[in-house]
Amino acid sequence: GIGTMAELDSSSLFHLTTDAARKQDLIDRLVKQLDEHTAALQRIGEEVLSARRENARNKAENEELRAMAEGPSELAFANAAQLFAARKEDILTAHVALKQKHRVIAVRNQESLCRIERLQNQLIQSNDVEIQLSKLQHAHASQAAVIK
Repeated sequence: GIGTMAELDSSSLFHLTTDAARKQDLIDRLVKQLDEHTAALQRIGEEVLSARRENARNKAENEELRAMAEGPSELAFANAAQLFAARKEDILTAHVALKQKHRVIAVRNQESLCRIERLQNQLIQSNDVEIQLSKLQHAHASQAAVIK
């Protein structure tokens, strides 16, 4: 009876050790992935900040152009004499050019918003991987304590 119990304990210990080694390999791979994700997160964070700054600039320019395109403003009509001296064709040409520039900036602004959303989604995915790694590390530590 004692020999069988020792074999069972030896077999159990072997399986626990093998399982712990597999989990350690998994943790090592996940730590490497986490390091890669951390570097990617830093790049993403920098890109998000850059995109937000660009977005803020685009919004400000967009508002200014919209105000200029929609009607008189201090900026658009600072020199009333110049405006009254201008030909109707010149005013219409300037108006069309402003509207086109407004559209281009609006598209760029939308692209920036999409880029920010994509980067934020990548950040969320990376955080999920970090949580999974943390759970595996905790399970591994608990199992290692059982083996000792």
